[in-house]
Amino acid sequence: MRENPLVSIITPSYNQGHFIEETIQSVLEQDYPHIEYIVIDGGSTDNTVSILKKYSHKLCWTSKRDKGQSEAVNKGFKRAKGDIIGWINSDDTYMPQAVGKVVDYFKANPEKKLLYGNGYAIGEDSIIIRPYCADPDAQKRLPELFNICQPTMFMRREVLKAVGLLDESLHYCMDYDFVIRAAEKYTLGYLDEALANIRFYKGNKSFDYDSMHTEVIKLQKKYFGKVSYNQLFAYANEYIKRRLAGDKFSLSSGRFINAIAMLFSLYQYAIWNRKLPFWEFSRWLYMKLKLRTF
Repeated sequence: MRENPLVSIITPSYNQGHFIEETIQSVLEQDYPHIEYIVIDGGSTDNTVSILKKYSHKLCWTSKRDKGQSEAVNKGFKRAKGDIIGWINSDDTYMPQAVGKVVDYFKANPEKKLLYGNGYAIGEDSIIIRPYCADPDAQKRLPELFNICQPTMFMRREVLKAVGLLDESLHYCMDYDFVIRAAEKYTLGYLDEALANIRFYKGNKSFDYDSMHTEVIKLQKKYFGKVSYNQLFAYANEYIKRRLAGDKFSLSSGRFINAIAMLFSLYQYAIWNRKLPFWEFSRWLYMKLKLRTF
């Protein structure tokens, strides 16, 4: 790897004028000197284009109707010239010095081709809600759950050549699909640093739990032949929490919701896999009791 390799960063965008300038600034304010920044906008009708024009001298951008996020990222991948490539959505932000830390990691670990790190969950107002601690052993647990903070993911160019682009038929878990394919060829690297902020708010498409859940189910069935109990419980817990507790969530209501989610996810597991998850459930319950999170 060159002493100061070029890092290409892709941002897919569509009608995110409320957030995108903060995203752009978080990229442009990185202290690493060799960054190629590409924004692929899907023909926004809000103030996004005027913001992009404001930064035209510092980034490359296009604004043209597309088929969604996956296609936009792929367009950026095809244009990217960097030795290292990452993508960050137009409502997320990088932490200061994140790119430099990524470059240093790749220099120190030439055998690693793709890495991810930790981050923070932030709200619409950019205030931190909680840490987003990725799983250091996420690769081993891919059949069970995807616990990687997407904007913290960076890869060497050769990964794209070997694995291919994002699956454009996916609209929610294209990152999960890509990592599964990458993990078949490479050992993923984990950088124990906060690299990015991922934004959670009511307009975020990640709150479309039914659609997202359906995609994840199909993905796990495709690659692993079954849907994991961990995934079903995580979905059930979040769905029931927001439907029943909402802003009134408390520790006592949490235990009640956990119990309902446990029963509902056992039912769902039996439907999707045509059996009960004896070993998976026993291991899951043991860990919950051990960590006192149930």
